[in-house]
Amino acid sequence: MSFERKPVRYAHSSGHTDVCYSEDGQKMITCGTDGDIRIWSGFEDYDPVQTCVGEWSLCVRQKRNQIQIGTDNNNVQLLTYPKGERDGILTRFTAHVNHIAVGKNHNLIALAAEDLDVKVMDLSEGTEPLIFTGLTGPPLSIALCPKADLLCVTSGDGYLRVWNVKTQVLLKEINCVLKTNSFMNAKLLCRIDFDPTLGKYLAYPNENMVHILNTEDWTTYKTLVADSIAAAFSIVQFSPCGNFLAAASEDGDVVIWNVPSESSINCSKLESSVTICAMVWNPTGNGEIAYCDVQGQLGLLTNCIKTLEIPSTIGENDDALDVDFGDVQFEDDEDDENVVSLEKLKTSIMGPEPELQFRR
Repeated sequence: MSFERKPVRYAHSSGHTDVCYSEDGQKMITCGTDGDIRIWSGFEDYDPVQTCVGEWSLCVRQKRNQIQIGTDNNNVQLLTYPKGERDGILTRFTAHVNHIAVGKNHNLIALAAEDLDVKVMDLSEGTEPLIFTGLTGPPLSIALCPKADLLCVTSGDGYLRVWNVKTQVLLKEINCVLKTNSFMNAKLLCRIDFDPTLGKYLAYPNENMVHILNTEDWTTYKTLVADSIAAAFSIVQFSPCGNFLAAASEDGDVVIWNVPSESSINCSKLESSVTICAMVWNPTGNGEIAYCDVQGQLGLLTNCIKTLEIPSTIGENDDALDVDFGDVQFEDDEDDENVVSLEKLKTSIMGPEPELQFRR
């Protein structure tokens, strides 16, 4: 089954553009070089909520009841969600913020700025941020694992680095990033992603391949290739269940693999090569992928996967969220009655859903 690639539409002026879904998957949020934040009720929304946050902005995420935006004023600005009203400043840097990462199962936010500063903060409390050092080039991408115990950053000095969040100890370095002297000049963003269930696997692009590492021993678990794609991949992202992975190339190609089988299940090549600079799965598991390109356009892929995915959650007995932020306590939802009923309903209609079965 091939996915449908809807014609792109104008979102922002030409240049680096970012997109994310709201936590409930009901809205898309974009930012770009015109300095506006737009909250779209759907791909066909022609009257999105709009707020100006500065001259330009490079990254946006939505967590809890706020939107977090990296602006040209060297800060992370907060807007209310869903109204998009100004709600203060989260933190400041001495240069613009290049990328932001948040997690579904915790309240941490990770921030990487052009001044080489990397911070991890807790959105639920005003505690001091954790600082991660060691970069010698501008950060291009940042990712937090779902248990909040691993942080990964790629940077223009050529390296991918992984730290232990609690101890701030550097665990792994890989020379896999195309070197650049600034985020704005980067040809490839080397956007990485942890599998969203346990964070046991880390995916990163390297030329026209995608490598998936086992984070327990740093061995290569899978290497994904698409014979029809010669261009280098710039962005990778796991589906909400972790069984599938999407990658976007510098030429605007999109490939989707079934990870356990290493098979390419969907591939879309563009006649005109326009680089995709942001890509994200809808967190509801409905098979949608939103993306933006360097011309400021918003695109949508539908029917990317065959079956409904219901995101897995971290078990309540898992102690991996024990990151030292002083007296901060993470939220713990012990009421899983709705999850059980959804699973029963789904099983009765569709049969058992395949588990996330990664083979060693």
